[in-house]
Amino acid sequence: GMEMYSRLNFKESGSSYGQQQLEQELEVEAFYVINSALSFFVQARLVQQDELDSKHPDKVSDFYVERGEMWAYLKIPSALPLVFEFGRLDFEDDRLWYWDTDLDALRLGTEGEQFSLEVALAQELAPRQSGEHHVAAEEDEVLRVIAEFSWDLSEEHALDLFFLNQDDNSPTGSAETPSHAFSEDPTDAHLRWFGARLSGAFEDQGRLLGYWIDASTVRGHETHESTAETESPGDPPSVDLNVQNVQGWGADAGVTLLMPWQHEPRITLAYAMTSGDDNSDDGTDRSFRQTGLQDNQPGFGGVERFGAYGDALDPELSNLRIITAALGVSLMESSSIDLAYHHYELVHSAESLRDSRIDADLTGNDTDVGHGLDLVLGLEEWQTLQFRISGSLFQAGRAFGRNEDEWIVGGNVVLKAAF
Repeated sequence: GMEMYSRLNFKESGSSYGQQQLEQELEVEAFYVINSALSFFVQARLVQQDELDSKHPDKVSDFYVERGEMWAYLKIPSALPLVFEFGRLDFEDDRLWYWDTDLDALRLGTEGEQFSLEVALAQELAPRQSGEHHVAAEEDEVLRVIAEFSWDLSEEHALDLFFLNQDDNSPTGSAETPSHAFSEDPTDAHLRWFGARLSGAFEDQGRLLGYWIDASTVRGHETHESTAETESPGDPPSVDLNVQNVQGWGADAGVTLLMPWQHEPRITLAYAMTSGDDNSDDGTDRSFRQTGLQDNQPGFGGVERFGAYGDALDPELSNLRIITAALGVSLMESSSIDLAYHHYELVHSAESLRDSRIDADLTGNDTDVGHGLDLVLGLEEWQTLQFRISGSLFQAGRAFGRNEDEWIVGGNVVLKAAF
């Protein structure tokens, strides 16, 4: 099969350059079944990116081939049927809160009437796309053990357990000679995530109340490299390796109420928060961080997924409290429109967000990050044609200092055709 995507992205800011980018993608895939126990799948993407504003300082015009899923599937007869997969595999949890990515991996899974279990060993073996001559520095020699267990408590309720052990074994620098790989990726981490999710729905006279509760801890240690110029101009820079412990927790919970009325209106309320670090000098970072494999796009019941924490800011859930309220309705047979509001607050004041779509410094003196608003329209009335149109706003809070009250406007138009 083949699918073609066309995306038009735009972002405007009151005090920085705007950006308009057209991205076109052709996805080609082939699935071959030898018998009921053995099959193969190959997927590749041809991507063309063009910066539409020629005056933009970061003008982008690029064409590359990206490898997608490429795997072999083997079903092994046993008391509990075992499934073995190897190649470039898709990792995706229901809410995309832990992972949503393709990884080079081996995976073994089994499934019973009320449970399923998957365990995988993953490490990137080759560049993700053409034009790259080695694995990206942040993924180089990163070994992951990934496990996911699902248990159906009843027809309407389920418990999921998640585990990730991530060891970055790329070389580090020394006091005399910084590592080239480490200079590109100045942080190496050995971390473990343990997570649980309780989710389900209650139904009464056509009304449906769905819920989720996610909770996760992260433990381990990480090494940061920093360099400083030496007194003698001809000497190489000195390298400082700082090792600190990591201890954090994060949680995300919410409910969606669906009413049995015309257009099936939906109301969602959600709250997410994490631990933060109020002392950067005690050798322990108590701020939670996500796995780095997440996408944070649950969808809230519409036909299209969109950012749980806002598409404009799109922050990693770290040292944050986020309140979300969303309204959505169904349109026609397979379409929907959703409006979502987000309020952001730091747990402890900081000089930056760990990772977000907006690259701006914070003052370190205030916890008010700001507000976000998203409008998402998904049209999927046709088998071979789908549309997604979205707009997003973010208003900076007091934590941005002199940029307080500045508006960021973003948008995305996606056309998807299958043939």
